[in-house]
Amino acid sequence: MGTKCALFRFADAIDKLLMFLGAMGSVGEGLAAPMTMYVLSGAIDAFGTADQSIANEVLDKYGLRLLYVAFGVGFSCFLGVGFGKLMMDMGIKSKDAYGIAGSIVEQAISNIRKVYSYVGEQKTVDKFSRALEDSMNLGIKQGLMKGLMIGSMGMIFATWAFQSWVGGLLVTEKGESGGHVLYNCSTECAPFIVDASAAAKRIFEMIDRVPEIDSGNGKGKVFANVRGQFEFREVYFSYPSRKDEPVLQGLSLKVKPGEKVGLAGGSGSGKSTIVSLLERFYDPIKGDILLDGHRIKRLQLKWLRSQFALVNQEPVLFATSIKQNILFGKEDAPPELVMKAAKAANAHDFIVEFPQGYDT
Repeated sequence: MGTKCALFRFADAIDKLLMFLGAMGSVGEGLAAPMTMYVLSGAIDAFGTADQSIANEVLDKYGLRLLYVAFGVGFSCFLGVGFGKLMMDMGIKSKDAYGIAGSIVEQAISNIRKVYSYVGEQKTVDKFSRALEDSMNLGIKQGLMKGLMIGSMGMIFATWAFQSWVGGLLVTEKGESGGHVLYNCSTECAPFIVDASAAAKRIFEMIDRVPEIDSGNGKGKVFANVRGQFEFREVYFSYPSRKDEPVLQGLSLKVKPGEKVGLAGGSGSGKSTIVSLLERFYDPIKGDILLDGHRIKRLQLKWLRSQFALVNQEPVLFATSIKQNILFGKEDAPPELVMKAAKAANAHDFIVEFPQGYDT
């Protein structure tokens, strides 16, 4: 997770101010109990004897026994930290399992027409059920750990009771002053630390993830004149989420400048995949893709994508005007080019029928 400074690398001035105020509030809350006990112990001692020799004598006589009692507290703290670590690990795994199940539902709902058209309802339900089984098993293990942790609290309370009993004996029978019999709970914030650690780990995994294809990388070749010749050389590819299902196996294809090429095939045959590979949304597992004889992996990614005009199978309109949607890929295009693009898409006639035309 990096250094402590890395925790605040995305914080602005307001965030830092709020964190400072929160830290001061936490310090104040943390000091409240020990300061209360400190003041109270002084008040109790004020009612007792001022002769410290009695206290020193009792401390020398019973100090070792009190140390033995304190071992129970240390062991209880060790149990609490250990169970907290196990609970954090189980919580992360459980969230991952629920995330997989949730992604299956999200994909099924967003593509419900495809699911029904290919009669894939039962297959989707079975896949979701298998994902939930993993979540259920992790939930059972997490419940067992939580039960053991709650059960171990009995040992902690028993230790506190034993300490109180020993302290009472020192006060009532051995002449010790009440102000010397102090104890405090040092692990009451452990559950909050566990929850925060689990949440922060997932966030930093996302922030620190380094993409294999960095769209912001400005390195790579660019050249002024592009002829537009593409070539696939023995390309193998499968999607990262389905590595065991190959989409392209040794594809070789050459498209010359000015050619119009249509790719025909059933769903999942790789038509859209070829375009995704050209745009470098993905990289092939094996093989090369070339533009005018240059491997596209060695070209600047932003420049490469600027050479394409892509219309997806299921286009999405942004919440702006028709004109701005058309200009999305080329913001500085003149109005006549916008109209030309609309005519090429057979959209000009119904666009001009709107009251505001292209500004609708």
